[in-house]
Amino acid sequence: MVQFNLLPDVKLNFIKTRRQKHTITTISFLMMAVCVGLLLLSFMVANVVQKQILKKADNDIKSRTQTLREVPDINKVLTVQSQLKTLPGLHDKKQVTSRVFGYLTQVTPSQISLNKLSLDYTVSTLSVTGTSPTIDIVRVYADTLKRTTFQIKGAEGSNKAFSEVVLSNFGKSDATGTTFTLTMKFNEQLFNPTNEVTLVVPANAGASQSSIFEEKR
Repeated sequence: MVQFNLLPDVKLNFIKTRRQKHTITTISFLMMAVCVGLLLLSFMVANVVQKQILKKADNDIKSRTQTLREVPDINKVLTVQSQLKTLPGLHDKKQVTSRVFGYLTQVTPSQISLNKLSLDYTVSTLSVTGTSPTIDIVRVYADTLKRTTFQIKGAEGSNKAFSEVVLSNFGKSDATGTTFTLTMKFNEQLFNPTNEVTLVVPANAGASQSSIFEEKR
C-alpha cells in the first residue's frame, strides 16, 4: 500500500509548531506547580514546624532552669566554679615575689643588714631599709644596684635590673652605725613567672658621694 502526504509544507510546520507550544506550555505549568509546592512547603516549615521546634526548646530551657533553681545553694556552686576557671590565668599572671630575697642576697654587701623591705608592683618600685658600718658601704651598695643587669634564658642581650636608685633617708648612730633607706625602680621582667632570670652583679662596684643621691644618666 502506498501513502502520499497530501498536506502542504506550511500546514505541516503549523502543526509541528502548535505541538511544541503545547509541550512548552505543559512543562511551564508543571514547573510553576512545583515552585508553588516548594513555596508552600517552605511556608509550612517556617511558620509551623520551626515554631513548634522553638516552642519545644523554650519549654526545655524553662524546665531545666527551674530544675537548677531548685538545687540548694546553686548560686554559690556556680560562683565557685567560675572562680576556679580563673585560677590558672591568675596563676600565670602572678608575680614571683619570693625572687626578691634571692636578688637582694646577690647584690647586698655582707656588712649591710637589711631590716625592712617594701615592694610595689603597681609602680614597679622597691625600697630597702637597713644599717651599715659606714656610709661608704652604702654608696657601694647603691652603685652595685645601678650597675646590676639580668639575662632571660632563651633571649639575647641583657637589661638593667634596677634604675633611679636613690638614698632617700640616712642617719648615724653610735650603736648601729649608719641607717639608710634606698628606693629604686625595678624591671618587671625580674618577677615574671614565665622568665628564667639570671642576675649579673658587677664584681667591683664603687660610687662617689654625690652619685648615691641621684641616678646617673
